[in-house]
Amino acid sequence: MNGAQSLFKALVDAGITTCFANPGTTEMPLVAALEGGRAALASASGMAAEAMALMTILQQGDHVVASDTLYGGTWAMLAEFLPRKCGITTTFVDATDPEAIRNAITITVRQCP
Repeated sequence: MNGAQSLFKALVDAGITTCFANPGTTEMPLVAALEGGRAALASASGMAAEAMALMTILQQGDHVVASDTLYGGTWAMLAEFLPRKCGITTTFVDATDPEAIRNAITITVRQCP
């Protein structure tokens, strides 16, 4: 058996990870069950989770209405990255003002349940 085969079979402790048998993949059904869901997905960071969620539901031409008090990384994604790379625009509003939210909603705002 060569070195790579030994590592893959976990015959030596080298701290390697796999995409098939680690807690990040094997425990997701448990997480889904605890949350009452059918499936679960883990991400490396909160920003990665936000990006996955937004890129899953949004498409070019959509418009997002978001709070004007977001985390800086989230603001940058909505204000800079999504318009430039994906053609998705955002209006930032005072989330405590229902009228401001109503006024910001356009035909291209995707409403999520």
